[in-house]
Amino acid sequence: FIYNSKGAFDASALDEIDFVTQLTQTIHTSPSDDSGQDFKKFFPIFMWLLRDVHLSPTIDGRKVSARQYFTEKVLKHERGMSKKTRARQQLREMFMETFQKYDAFTLPMPHANNEMLRQLGSIPRVQLEREFNHQLHSLYTQIMHDVKCKVLFTRTASGGEQYTQCRGPHLAQWIEQCVESVNDPNKVPQISSMTAAVMGNVYRECKKQALQQYEKLMRDGLERRRQGDEKRALDEKDIIDLHITVLDSVLSHSGATLQPPKSDTASNAINEEQLKTFQELMEAIGHDKDANAIGKRGIMYQVLTQNRALSKQSCEVFLSEYFERNMQTILEKSQDYEIRHVIEKFKALESEYHAKCSGPAKNECWAEFQSKRMKEALQFFEQCKGFNLQILRKEEEAAAQREQERLLKQEFESHKQQSQQQKQLMQNELKRMENQRKAEMEQQQLNLRHAQQRLTDLQNSHN
Repeated sequence: FIYNSKGAFDASALDEIDFVTQLTQTIHTSPSDDSGQDFKKFFPIFMWLLRDVHLSPTIDGRKVSARQYFTEKVLKHERGMSKKTRARQQLREMFMETFQKYDAFTLPMPHANNEMLRQLGSIPRVQLEREFNHQLHSLYTQIMHDVKCKVLFTRTASGGEQYTQCRGPHLAQWIEQCVESVNDPNKVPQISSMTAAVMGNVYRECKKQALQQYEKLMRDGLERRRQGDEKRALDEKDIIDLHITVLDSVLSHSGATLQPPKSDTASNAINEEQLKTFQELMEAIGHDKDANAIGKRGIMYQVLTQNRALSKQSCEVFLSEYFERNMQTILEKSQDYEIRHVIEKFKALESEYHAKCSGPAKNECWAEFQSKRMKEALQFFEQCKGFNLQILRKEEEAAAQREQERLLKQEFESHKQQSQQQKQLMQNELKRMENQRKAEMEQQQLNLRHAQQRLTDLQNSHN
């Protein structure tokens, strides 16, 4: 926070920052804190910039820094019983208790020529006074050295402190919360509550973006796998593999903010909201830690349901068209064919069907075709021509054996795929947990740095 003014550093200059008193009277750090003890933990560094200074600050004939002069002359305890003196002393104490760190800086006149000063916004900086440019560069360097990422402060359930780095979305939500509080005469702004509200809004926006990214990536992935044919059915294993890949990408990017901490030590309203929003995202997507339970709800339920419908439709169309194209002629001209011709056609159909058709309705449609249409065709052929039932029984037994072997192989492959998917889910979760552990360590280091900085500032304030 840079307070920009002209004039001089003296005791009366404190009257200019009386807004500090008003500020601390109109906001609270938390619903239960009336002492203002936590103001230092989230208030910024205070920099008093005094412009157009002609003389260097001195104390007892010694040239000192602007900060030293500000500390020893302006913030020095002032004795006196007058109302104005007591008010200034109270302001000093409140100022020291409010800001985590304070500093002061002086800038000389940019130029001695009044005409040049009137054109200050348009003339090149090289035409300004050398001392002004030198001091301005020093001010810039100091600010860039001291400035740190803004943090949002709140307390954990155990009373500990937690800081969240404030990025663009946080700042936008924070400004909205501030404006709302300022415009409500019956509402006292509470920093901790506002932080929780800000993070809640950030989490909800993050969930919205994560859902949008998930839907887009799934849509694009399904289109690639269907090779542009929107009516093509896919094996559910391929869809779930795609889901696992897409979800991992989403949780590493737009949904990264939503992943709650694994430890309960930092549990507070923010973490509870974070966990709640994360669970809502998983519900909306239809994800589950158990690979077998994926798609019981949410977007994945819709995707799998639509794919089952496509599978049933495509399998039924394939069987119907094949039958009309290859079997109908034999049945209509049964006198020209033997039973072996019928059996060969059905065996060819079985082989081609399992090679070309896919999706979860594949087995169901084949079983239905065998029990109805194939059986009806054989009965019709028998009535028209008659044949050795022993040949048919052998073929039925062979077909049943082939189907049993195929189903066993399919079951084995299904268990293998589910095992691979579960393994991939665990690997993704372990990777996210490791990334989260690093993030929590960074958060702890951030809290530690803030605590150390407050201790240093406190020690400096007594020097």
